[in-house]
Amino acid sequence: MLVKIDTDEMEGGEDVALALRETASGGIPWFVYLDAAGAALTANAEGVLERNDASVLATADAEGGNVGCPMSPAERAHFIGTIRATSRNMTETDIQFIASALHEYARETIGDRADAE
Repeated sequence: MLVKIDTDEMEGGEDVALALRETASGGIPWFVYLDAAGAALTANAEGVLERNDASVLATADAEGGNVGCPMSPAERAHFIGTIRATSRNMTETDIQFIASALHEYARETIGDRADAE
């Protein structure tokens, strides 16, 4: 299931986003894959939302920062890694299709920089 959290338009959206994300900075778009079996957020004694790290399967936060719109090879590798780590029904062919489409989009958007580290 896909859920969009709009920090500008949703009441409490910013609180949810801040609780899910480990930092308040890093840009958008940003994503998190959650395990549906557990509660992703709980409220502490003061009513502040806190992330249940056990429910987090993967995020857009890579070693070099947020890869919300993956353009560089490292960003695309992280993004594809999150798909591999969390997918239940995708084949390697499906994943390679996404990887190829991302690479094509990056080449169209930023040219040769899409292939440079």
